[in-house]
Amino acid sequence: AIELTIVFAIFGFLMRKLGYPFVTFIIGFVLTPMLELSLSQAYILMEGNIAALVNYPIALVLIVMTIAVIARAFLRGRKTGP
Repeated sequence: AIELTIVFAIFGFLMRKLGYPFVTFIIGFVLTPMLELSLSQAYILMEGNIAALVNYPIALVLIVMTIAVIARAFLRGRKTGP
C-alpha cells in the first residue's frame, strides 16, 4: 500500500511540475471506463461494424465534436509565444 502511495505522490508531483491540471486527470480517470464500456456495447450492437455509427445523427454529431475538441487541444499545444 505504501508503494502505491509513493507512486501516486510522484505522479501528482510531476503533473503539478509540468502544469497539468489535476481535475482534468480525475475526470478522465472516471469517465474512461464508462466510455470503454459504451464503445464495446456499440460494437456488439453494430455486429462488429463500428463505422455504422455514422448512420445515426446523434452519434455523428458526437464524433465530430470529439474530433474538434481533440484537434483544438493539439493546435493550442503547438502555439508558442504570446
